[in-house]
Amino acid sequence: MKKLEDLIKGFQILAEKFKKLVESIDWVKIKQVLEYLTKQLPKGIENLSVELANRGWFIWVWDFDTPLEEVVDKLSNLIGKCKEDQDNYLAGYITSQIEAIEQELLIEYPDRTKQIEDSFKTHKLKLYSASVPTLICLSEGICRDHYPRIGLYSKHTRDKKNKKPGMPKTNDIFDKIPPLEVYEEMVLKPLKISSDVTKTIRNPNNEEQKMFNRHLIIHGLSKEYGTKANSLKAVSLAYFIHKSLCYLKKKSKKRDQA
Repeated sequence: MKKLEDLIKGFQILAEKFKKLVESIDWVKIKQVLEYLTKQLPKGIENLSVELANRGWFIWVWDFDTPLEEVVDKLSNLIGKCKEDQDNYLAGYITSQIEAIEQELLIEYPDRTKQIEDSFKTHKLKLYSASVPTLICLSEGICRDHYPRIGLYSKHTRDKKNKKPGMPKTNDIFDKIPPLEVYEEMVLKPLKISSDVTKTIRNPNNEEQKMFNRHLIIHGLSKEYGTKANSLKAVSLAYFIHKSLCYLKKKSKKRDQA
């Protein structure tokens, strides 16, 4: 009987503590935070992905398996920061991960071993005028390895009959997979839109010649692209294409097995 009385007393104490806790919670504040996390933050990250893509940064900073605290730490260095701070953070991040990125690509694409090794070797030797176009071509090759009929830089024509005028062909990948969840949508957004990296610039000014732009670089219209920043952006592109397309292939496979 004594044990039962102690148990009841314990529950009473616990209930009283819980009551005080509930009374002390600012439910209005919690509601505001939840609304931000479910509505504003996802849109903010999606906008960030697009903004960075337009500047040549294609970042798999937030892996779907990454612990939440790491995601928050990385996002805190990007959201609400000026372009210079974002560029510095991303340059440092890619530099710190470059060895791991190269090794992962070597394991995943053994048929491209020489291409991958040369791409990263020229970057490490600071031969950026060589590393940038090589990494751009590597990104195209990785895309072809996953989706042979889809060119990474190909776009739909702008004629009236086309359902996706001007959109990248990578957008078509999403037609054959289950609908994306909010988190997936914001991370993979760069594959669904046309960015400044692929836009056609025929008469570039001095500033545009420094851009990370595939058309300017591959077609010989830029003499100023060979910078460390552009080389790091090219690394980020290759890695993003690898990670995102691997993820989409798995998602498509799960759908087929369902």
